[in-house]
Amino acid sequence: LSLPDFAPDQTGGSNEPVPGASLEIAGGEGWFDRVTADDGGEYRFDAPPGPVVVTVRSDTCGDQRIHDLVIRRDEEIRHDVLLHRGCRVELIVMSSAGATAGAATRVMVTALDERVESVSGEDGHAIHDGLTPGPGKYAVVASGFREVAVDILIPASRTLVRKPIFLERAPTWSLEVVDPEGKAMPEAFVIIRRDRDPIVSARAKEKEKLQVLDPTRTYSIEVSAEGFARVRKSLEIDADGSTTLGVQLMRGGRISGRMLDFRQQPVPGAQVLISSRNLPPGDKPVARLTTTARDGSFRTTRFAPGSYRVQMSTPRLGRVSVDIVIRDGEDSILGNIVLKPPGGG
Repeated sequence: LSLPDFAPDQTGGSNEPVPGASLEIAGGEGWFDRVTADDGGEYRFDAPPGPVVVTVRSDTCGDQRIHDLVIRRDEEIRHDVLLHRGCRVELIVMSSAGATAGAATRVMVTALDERVESVSGEDGHAIHDGLTPGPGKYAVVASGFREVAVDILIPASRTLVRKPIFLERAPTWSLEVVDPEGKAMPEAFVIIRRDRDPIVSARAKEKEKLQVLDPTRTYSIEVSAEGFARVRKSLEIDADGSTTLGVQLMRGGRISGRMLDFRQQPVPGAQVLISSRNLPPGDKPVARLTTTARDGSFRTTRFAPGSYRVQMSTPRLGRVSVDIVIRDGEDSILGNIVLKPPGGG
């Protein structure tokens, strides 16, 4: 499949190639590939027979998704793609002190999972090029100020959109991360999210980077360190700056086992879902999914001490559940688990 990729000349002249654009191709049964346009805008890749979905992305043009391509065996297809220049969104970041440099900015287009990131310059301007028209959102994060996230409609009729952003000071809050013995862990890694979107990531010792939260919103915080189980909690801060969150990381333990069928043969590729039970107040639910290896075995990353349910399943053999308790510093070894077909004895 060869896909020359062109964009309209802004002067209204002939089409020009778009070198360096990326092409993401998704086919049946999870098949996926990614290629890059050459200097002439040409793409070429081999795909299995069947329908494919192609997403073309470029830094200078709007993204485009193609749904109507069907690949037939031993067939070569040529499909030209016309990309439009897209829209430039210029965010002008300001505070009471004037233009704000160094703010992390992001503009997202919902339909195509398209996102363009930038950083505001000395004049407070942050440029985001090649955005596809449609509904989206822009976000601004700067240390010491409340993070901003606002819906936006990127118009098809304009090539430039300017948005002034005024930042408000964020209330301060404190995070204390300690190990099982109560010793401070300044190198612990912290990620704060809102509605699954990452707001900030930093080390626990980087206190200033964490001062970006809005007291009117609810967040989730994830704290991790090598050799310790991750901890996830809900987080709301007070406007008066009195919030202190304490997180104790435990070593926890891993979960392992081996899945067999009723003939005592390994079951590769089975799904293993581990979910938390009987959570303490304020803790976020935990759910992790893994699959068994060729020999039917599985071994997870660390889980914090607590109660969990392990559900193992395949379409052919059905499902089995095991409730376990993980204690700090101890792995949970389930041994051999036998899956029987639905209705089997």
